[in-house]
Amino acid sequence: GNISRFINHSCLPNMRVLQVYTNHREDIYPKMAFFSRRDIKAGEELTFNYQYGRVEGIEGIPCLCGTPSCRGFLVAGTK
Repeated sequence: GNISRFINHSCLPNMRVLQVYTNHREDIYPKMAFFSRRDIKAGEELTFNYQYGRVEGIEGIPCLCGTPSCRGFLVAGTK
């Protein structure tokens, strides 16, 4: 895994993720770079939007971020 396993999802995140290509022999292996979207207070939880879409054949996974703009599902299902 990578550092993102320690960062929770939010529909209104305080960080964004960009793919960064470094001096690697193949360009198909980007690194993940996290950048703040705003000033983050000391002790504030770090969050980013996992950006999962709809997954066929599952019931969905509810989002529990609690933000005013919450989509309601982390992963939306089709069942």
